[in-house]
Amino acid sequence: MVFFCPFFKVIIILPPGITNTKKKKKMRTNQSQFITRKQAGEMLHSSLKTIDRLLRDNRIKGFKLGSKVLIYADSLTEENINSLFPKFLN
Repeated sequence: MVFFCPFFKVIIILPPGITNTKKKKKMRTNQSQFITRKQAGEMLHSSLKTIDRLLRDNRIKGFKLGSKVLIYADSLTEENINSLFPKFLN
């Protein structure tokens, strides 16, 4: 395989068995599904203020991505919402 490196202006020739020397990052297979505050409110039949309160009290897990707030879907369990010390899967 032949590569051209414009920074050094050289041609790199790799042996036939080597195709890519960079290691690719593995994606997690058990990625959590993220939902918005509005979707969480619809799932729980509650208002956005209630979702904000649950986030502030750390009863559900979420994070800000720019101006959006995303919530881990697996943190929306009845046990987490009703308990004082929620147990998160992620």
